[in-house]
Amino acid sequence: VAPSAPTDVKFGAYDPANQSAMLTWGDVADETGYRVEYREAGTDAWTFVGNRGVGAQNQAVYDFTPGRTYEFRVRAENAYGASAWSTSSFTPTVAPTVALDSFDTTSFTLALSAPTGATQMRVEILDTAFPTEAAIPGAGLTRCVTLSADAQTWTPQGLTPGATYYVRVYAI
Repeated sequence: VAPSAPTDVKFGAYDPANQSAMLTWGDVADETGYRVEYREAGTDAWTFVGNRGVGAQNQAVYDFTPGRTYEFRVRAENAYGASAWSTSSFTPTVAPTVALDSFDTTSFTLALSAPTGATQMRVEILDTAFPTEAAIPGAGLTRCVTLSADAQTWTPQGLTPGATYYVRVYAI
């Protein structure tokens, strides 16, 4: 008999640096794999994302355009057929507006404005350039803070005079 449809299909946190998110679902009995497809909301054609093996419960998905809504579907498969599709939708947030408001030798102040629909903003300060940090996850991360979406400024303290820092701000 064909397997049951996957349950609890949803997205994890959006990573604007890679324009990616992790689609997850609950495992079902008697499956030999899963098929994942997506489309931009309002369009008819589904695009194949990937096949996942026995027991898989996630699929990384890339190349989102912030502000657009995407629909995803997952089905379980085995030698006897395929389940019904289980669906989920996802809208990656638009990046917040960020400007350098002021600075001195040991701190700076960012002026922030979250996009509509965001509930929080995440600010990361790194002491190495982002390509290095991306190659070695967590490398160079010196500070990280999550702020409410209505925060208008943020000022880190205790920075090293003369050091170079890189700042990345996400809407969540």
